Amino acid sequence: MPFGHTREIAVRYFGQFGMDGDGIWMLADNFSKSTHHESARRSVFRVCLRHSKCIVIGMKQAIWRTSLFLILIGASQIRAQGMQFLSLDRTAPLRGEISLEPFDDPNYSGKPLSYWLKSIRNRDDQMGMAFDAIRHLGPAAHSAVPDLILVVSAPFAPIEVGVDGYVAVTQKFRAILIHSSAVDCLGAIGRAAAPSAPALADWALTPKMILRGIRNRQEQDAFVDLVGIDVTERMRVVGAISRFTAEASPFVAGLLKSPNPEARKLGVAILHETALPIAVTLLQSEACGDQELGFNILFDMWNVVSQNHLIDLIDVLPCVLPEDHDQ
Repeated sequence: MPFGHTREIAVRYFGQFGMDGDGIWMLADNFSKSTHHESARRSVFRVCLRHSKCIVIGMKQAIWRTSLFLILIGASQIRAQGMQFLSLDRTAPLRGEISLEPFDDPNYSGKPLSYWLKSIRNRDDQMGMAFDAIRHLGPAAHSAVPDLILVVSAPFAPIEVGVDGYVAVTQKFRAILIHSSAVDCLGAIGRAAAPSAPALADWALTPKMILRGIRNRQEQDAFVDLVGIDVTERMRVVGAISRFTAEASPFVAGLLKSPNPEARKLGVAILHETALPIAVTLLQSEACGDQELGFNILFDMWNVVSQNHLIDLIDVLPCVLPEDHDQ
């Protein structure tokens, strides 16, 4: 990390970018007093919505490392516990037919959920607190799902490395933070958030950056950091959908059947180890389409599958052609 958990280091780090005194002290206090990364991230997010310079400081010095740190410390843990076996029925609809529950209006910090949702819709300075409210309420905040889907589905223009300047990068990093907070909220709500699975997957697969050119070492480091951010957002989505995989199973099955290898990899990541029996069953099928799909799923688990096994499967399975998997 570029700075520690003390006021002095935080002030020294952010002060060089012109962040005002109140913002520095709030940020420093949040890090020095916090004992939990998630609570630190929420506090920092609220400060950053008011002080954009702690998100992006232009195309100079530690801009990207600061932003990456703020996003990474809020990454959801990847859990795949209690997931039911997923049927890969080829007739299953891509999107699950899941109805939203009736509207409830529980309270957080003395205000009803409807108050906090209004803040999210208006994108006002209490939006960070609104996300806090939903995370705190968890499943009781199921009425927030439609609004959170709208947040996650909001259009995002990728950061153009080598082209974008201070203003553009600031706005885009802020958009990433807002999207990622909505993803975390949907994960906290759990099963009732299953209708958000398509929007979450779309966000995971949305390009976060485009490489237009590398003019110096700073932009090289910026690109590497942005790759890390993109991976983190995919992991965040995997963690959220894994909270309601059973309820969103038709959609996840659709990811596995997708001709888009990136979508298929996302489906495999969501299913975690439960993708393996699906792949094995398909590989043992007599149908060429099933064998090819089973091999693709297993190939997407390359980090835990022996390369020699993949090569042998190409030799053994009549429907899996070497020229289709020369990589």
